[in-house]
Amino acid sequence: MLAAQLAQLRADFESLLRVVDAPQLPAPYGRLLSGHFKRAVSPLLHDLAALEAQAAAGNVAEAWAAFATLELRAQALFEEALEFLGGVALRELPPAQALADHAQRFIEGLIQEAGVPPSPPW
Repeated sequence: MLAAQLAQLRADFESLLRVVDAPQLPAPYGRLLSGHFKRAVSPLLHDLAALEAQAAAGNVAEAWAAFATLELRAQALFEEALEFLGGVALRELPPAQALADHAQRFIEGLIQEAGVPPSPPW
């Protein structure tokens, strides 16, 4: 049962990375989302590999306990991804697009006036 849970979590991480690498994401977001979530998933995949090895070595009780913690961390990341992707989807809807474009131009103007180089929030 633990092996199945670990395999499913690995598949979920891989699905998340495929989604944030999808060419359908609008250009300004795709690269930023991809980089952010790849950096966030990397330590989780490392911990997952350690759990897989621990389970294979027969330390099932310890692996289950560690899996519970990993699953909570993963759930927080999946929720964050859903929020980001939902925001990107909403931003691309015609009624919101004009307002979002205006807000983006306003912020870019403020950044330019302040003389600060634009950088991603993560």
